[in-house]
Amino acid sequence: MSDTIRPNDPQQDQSHLEQLVREGSSFETIVRRLRDQGEHLRQSIHQLNTERTAVFGSVNMAILGRARVRTEQNAIARDVIQLGQQLLFGFNLQLGLRKTLSVDDVFVLYHLDEQDDQFELTAINSAGTFLADSGFLRDFNELQQYYSQAFLSQLIRMDGKLLAVFQIGEKVTDIRVFRWELYPNGQGEDVIRVAGSHSVVELMRQGLSPEAAC
Repeated sequence: MSDTIRPNDPQQDQSHLEQLVREGSSFETIVRRLRDQGEHLRQSIHQLNTERTAVFGSVNMAILGRARVRTEQNAIARDVIQLGQQLLFGFNLQLGLRKTLSVDDVFVLYHLDEQDDQFELTAINSAGTFLADSGFLRDFNELQQYYSQAFLSQLIRMDGKLLAVFQIGEKVTDIRVFRWELYPNGQGEDVIRVAGSHSVVELMRQGLSPEAAC
């Protein structure tokens, strides 16, 4: 017994063709609308940036050079800040088999030397620097003892101070700040004096603003 081959239904073919046309038109319409919205968004951003520049001014950013930073540990650079001819790098790394981290695991000072549009970074021994201050070492060790999961959040220069902000808990307000005073030495560099550390959260609870608490 042989199979009977039936010719295609003309109405069914026509309906299928019309569906393809409708789908194609819908797709093109969506693409066109997205392009129009993208162009409108670009124009709005350009206008906003122009108005912002007129009010606050603008600083053009450019890459002046490249430098390679070498560390003894497999660390992730979290932040960097310039202090005269020195750069202070802040790192985050896992404890691994160790119970606590040392100051040298988290903070490293580098001397910045520029020659022929090339930058060379040379690590500075922390001994004799503000990173070796006994008060700071005591406070840092206490941080590691009571908040073993604490990690460096950012480094900030603000109102003549250098701030190292550590996240000690899950909440945004769970932070502890190490603070140093910066004093110009008249040669384009800053002399750093340790001013201690404290819990910003506690001061904010007493009614101080974040800026005043720091």
